[in-house]
Amino acid sequence: RNAYLRPIEREVLDLFRSTGRTRIATAEFFQRGPHANADFVRAFEDLEKQGRYLVRHTAGGTDWVELTTDGASALGVVQTADRLR
Repeated sequence: RNAYLRPIEREVLDLFRSTGRTRIATAEFFQRGPHANADFVRAFEDLEKQGRYLVRHTAGGTDWVELTTDGASALGVVQTADRLR
């Protein structure tokens, strides 16, 4: 399981790094494929619980994945006060 999730975890982190955003709707990941939604969810869980890189939450009916301060620092993404980006 770990060997399979590592590439997915990298894809999750790469999207944050390439876009420079600290908050991305989970639907954006699900639309990217080629992985199943459940595989992305497991990657989110591992990055949240083991790596402490991100947190998940729901706001306004949308599920979000957001970098923690440690996650943003590790990826070189600048966190802003605007949490609605």
